[in-house]
Amino acid sequence: MISKNGGFFMNAYNYNTSANRELSQLFLEYYKQDWKKRSEAARILGYINDQETIEKLTPYIVELALDTNRFIRINLAHSLKKIVLEYNIVNEDIFFLLYSLAYDSYEPVSSLMINIIKSMEDYKVIKFVSSISKKLGSSNNYEILYSLVSIGLISSITPEYLVDALPKLMLLANTNRYKIIQIIAVEILGEFKSLNREYLTELYYFYYIRYRYKEIFQNLRGDDFNKYFDKIKYYDIYLKKNVSKDDIVEVINTIKDSKYEYDDTLKTLKMSILYTHFKPLRELLNEDENLGKVLLEEVLNNIESDNFLVKLSAILLFSKIITVEKVYKNLSKNDIDNFFKVIEDNLVKGNYLLKGFSLEALCNLVKWGNSQYMLKKIEEVIDKVDMEKVMSEGYLCYYYGIYLMYYFKKLQCISARHSPNITKELLEKFRDLGLYKLQELIKSIYLGIKKREWLDRFYSGKFLGNILCSRIRYNPQMFEIVNRLLYDSNYLNRNIGIWLFRLIIEIEDKPPSNINPIIKTTFLFDDWYFGTRVEYLLFYSTLISKFPKNIQVNSIKTGLISTILTKCLTDKNRFIKYISRELFYKLVDDVSEYFELLDYHNRESEERISIIDKYIRYPETRKAAIMLIKNELERYIKNKKGDKKYIETLLRIIYNNICEETIYVLFEIIKLKKRNFPLSAEIVKSYIERYPKLPRTMADVLYKFVNEHVFRIRCIHLLEVLAYVEERIIIQRRILNRIKELVVYADSYSQDIKIAMKILNRIEEPECKAIVEEKERIFSKYFKDGFIEIHLNSVEIRYIPVLDIIEIMNSENTPISEIIIQILESEGMTIPKIMVLDYFINEIISDDNLLDEILSIKNIFDILAKLAILPGYSLISKKALTILEEISIKKSDWLKDNLISNFDKKSTPSLIKRLLKSVSSPFVELEIIEAYNYLIDKNMLKCSESKNMKKGLYRVIHDTYSEQPWVIFRKIVDIVKKCPELKEDREFLNVLSKKIMNFIEWETSPTAKTYLLSILEKLHEEEIEYVEKETINL
Repeated sequence: MISKNGGFFMNAYNYNTSANRELSQLFLEYYKQDWKKRSEAARILGYINDQETIEKLTPYIVELALDTNRFIRINLAHSLKKIVLEYNIVNEDIFFLLYSLAYDSYEPVSSLMINIIKSMEDYKVIKFVSSISKKLGSSNNYEILYSLVSIGLISSITPEYLVDALPKLMLLANTNRYKIIQIIAVEILGEFKSLNREYLTELYYFYYIRYRYKEIFQNLRGDDFNKYFDKIKYYDIYLKKNVSKDDIVEVINTIKDSKYEYDDTLKTLKMSILYTHFKPLRELLNEDENLGKVLLEEVLNNIESDNFLVKLSAILLFSKIITVEKVYKNLSKNDIDNFFKVIEDNLVKGNYLLKGFSLEALCNLVKWGNSQYMLKKIEEVIDKVDMEKVMSEGYLCYYYGIYLMYYFKKLQCISARHSPNITKELLEKFRDLGLYKLQELIKSIYLGIKKREWLDRFYSGKFLGNILCSRIRYNPQMFEIVNRLLYDSNYLNRNIGIWLFRLIIEIEDKPPSNINPIIKTTFLFDDWYFGTRVEYLLFYSTLISKFPKNIQVNSIKTGLISTILTKCLTDKNRFIKYISRELFYKLVDDVSEYFELLDYHNRESEERISIIDKYIRYPETRKAAIMLIKNELERYIKNKKGDKKYIETLLRIIYNNICEETIYVLFEIIKLKKRNFPLSAEIVKSYIERYPKLPRTMADVLYKFVNEHVFRIRCIHLLEVLAYVEERIIIQRRILNRIKELVVYADSYSQDIKIAMKILNRIEEPECKAIVEEKERIFSKYFKDGFIEIHLNSVEIRYIPVLDIIEIMNSENTPISEIIIQILESEGMTIPKIMVLDYFINEIISDDNLLDEILSIKNIFDILAKLAILPGYSLISKKALTILEEISIKKSDWLKDNLISNFDKKSTPSLIKRLLKSVSSPFVELEIIEAYNYLIDKNMLKCSESKNMKKGLYRVIHDTYSEQPWVIFRKIVDIVKKCPELKEDREFLNVLSKKIMNFIEWETSPTAKTYLLSILEKLHEEEIEYVEKETINL
């Protein structure tokens, strides 16, 4: 019988009264039979309302979805609707099956699936998307492919859920050994401009057939499955980490099979195998010249294919096989000319993928080819093409383009202006903005950089770069934006931060007055993302060429030489090594002093030992020597075998030369404590005795990475922090705060969260303990219901971790501001407090109505002030201080007035001290100093407190830069005049004098110079008075 909705079913059985177990057995019986019974099996599913039973049947549900029979698919679609929406049963496989069927060619099935997806609760969708996104960082290629395909299917139906997956997608799109994976990532980001989405469905089922449910599918054969099984063998070979010669021979033997002549997918796959696993292919090509001829002919036939994937695969494979001499000599001049004509056409008229991979092919020829004729042809091509335009199209073209332009010394094309971050659309838009709208945009950039969402911060950086290129000049107040980005937990934001500094150096006629702090932070160069390391090198290259005086300060030059030499010797990226060596030669006066070290990798083990032992003693070479030791220890630990005596010798060198830089190898040394290396324990003990607190260089590195968006990187560095904590090394509060935030916003009890909670459990701080305890309770409840309910007076609060939100169920219509204040004043509730404070930070900067409502609460200042100095709760304190600063920026004099009118002898001095150490706005600093001055004038604050304030004042002096309100200096001098404790502090007076004198030297305006001189004279009066007093005492 045919149902009204088009499905097929039988009437002989009453499913409504049957038990789930009985229905399950009947399903499995029908599922194996003809299409009628299989259709009935699909319908039976709609009557099974037990989660455990559905879990067991899921593999068979996926198999039914593969069936091309329309009746089976429509019955399955209706059953899935009941399972998901009526019975509230959904697992990861069923969730992504909904998206796969949403692309079904039969419209009733696809529309029904889309309706189901749109009807699901947000937190469920995000929970599964979050889970699948984590697999993008897997070491298993099947998992990566499955994750990518699933995200690709999601991207056109519910793209709003993919924001947090974007950094991982960008990483795969910019560089990946497996080009099919890279292509899919690029296409997801580009909304499938070149690739048909049906390809994703094929890969989706391949994953299930070959990997996920291999045992169930392996015995199936039939028309519906043959098309998948034919390709499985080659996908298997492709996705392997290592491939044998026999695998390669099998691929080559079938590559000319006429059976596959019109199967472009298989052609692409086979050529991709040969490109990806080139090492065994190279060996075969060197052994058999005839094999090279056969393969070359096939590749040349496909280089001009109409199918862009076939064409792209052929171009890449060609670029590698012709680096083998026996293949290259079989090339005719016509073949070479034709290849470069295709490359040129691709770069002019091809799609983004063809352009990017054509540039990769040229890079391959530069790296591994030995033909001068080829190099000449490459240079001819890039001279004919508008490379600046090509490089600006996306990061794939950008980084391969930079390599080629640097190699051929076309340095004008490497300008920061040709980055994909600069777009024609934004430049035109910003040029046409009226003054008011431009001011509003700049304001939004300053506000966006402080938001919790990484994408807000990314666009703040990108928009600032485009404004600098189109409308306004750099001013030192922009330093805060760039500096924040350099320390961001998202690699894309760190990348855009150093790119911004490179852009500023290019644009400006003189180096910014506050550039030295950036030059000194060479340890930020140790970024895991190759693109950021490239940007740092280009930044240093531009700086050395344009403003060489800025690096002549001894401490800066030594640090720069140390960092760049380390990259020469230890970076895994060939291009970074190449640029580093060139920069190194420009920096040092006598390269011969470093010759042995630069030749390290060409020496035998005994010579390497003596080289390390020699160069570990000098500041410029110490880090490079230690990083070389680190690499040796990592190899030993990873392979679980090696020359133990060699490792012991390296440990002895470390033990005899313990220094601050030893921290770079300390994690590996801690691991060796468990491997029967007694000296490693002695090294750790000796290091901690000298350096009980984590050095700032390593603290800055870990601060970036412990909350990194890329899961694998995050886990590695959390394990490192855990190792240090277990060894009782003191960890900086800002690192711990980032780890707390990671736990607070965690939506699953994944490996990184387990490590993070272990770290917090070992820290003796009330906030750490509270967060762990609350999160454990949340997880135990959340895994069951997806949310946790908190009762507070007449209000019920629902916390949904996966959405990062708190829902307030407000039956008595209590104003939202009052409920928020109740949360902030309540005992406990540490996690909700942190989330509420983050909500404030994100919203009050742009929502004036909310700000006015909050400020209407009489005791809001007292509440925030109390939280700002709350002992043992550093994250809450930090966020409360940020809110006080944000309110002060929006409401002039609010903070100053409240510091005065709400003065408290116990708490106000502590609050002022913390504010001075944390705020970044010079105008807020001025308000705090004015309040401080007033309180001293009125004798409300004792001068004896100035000693406690000194650190805060130091920070203000140090961070004040050109074009800030220099009245700050005058106000500080006023405080000095009133307080003997500061007046008699020579060190403090010297720091203040030196800073003012630096600005007098820097400033070009006569009026500004006069003003600064008057402040300096006033300060010197105090110094003279102090010296006279000291002389009398003598």
